Amino acid sequence: RQRWERLGQVLEKGLKIDASSARLKAELGRVHLVQKNYEKAAQFLEEAARHSPSDTEVLARLGDAILGSKKIEEAEAIFKRLLELDPEDAESRIQMARVFLQEGQYDRAFEELVPAIEKLLARREGERAATLLQQIVQKNPAHVPSLLKLVELYTQMQKHAAVAGAYSQ
Repeated sequence: RQRWERLGQVLEKGLKIDASSARLKAELGRVHLVQKNYEKAAQFLEEAARHSPSDTEVLARLGDAILGSKKIEEAEAIFKRLLELDPEDAESRIQMARVFLQEGQYDRAFEELVPAIEKLLARREGERAATLLQQIVQKNPAHVPSLLKLVELYTQMQKHAAVAGAYSQ
């Protein structure tokens, strides 16, 4: 925590020297995002995005900050933009799923997660894939597509107790 605060102070000093630096604003936004200062993070990241509107890293962080600020519609617009820039980006799909999850649109959240889950499995990140699906099931324990996908994942990962748990839901 102190390290991030110190880094923020250094970046603030840098902005006093070069107030137009999009890179400094982007980094300062990242610092505030890590510290969960979502409003302040969004402010700096929006300024950075104005200078580089196709910078996917800045846009992704901006989307995270806006989603953290509970501005769901704005976050959705940013993640849509990211998916337009790179339809195959798994992280943008995961973030879009988070938007739909917050809106209570469980089927749409699931649809966004399926391609991302396939990529995670290819990278041997089955645990992360299962955690994403569990977020839907926590909000809607009767969401059958998520439960079935969890059973499939746990079976592939040979987690037999977890398969039984998913079936019991």
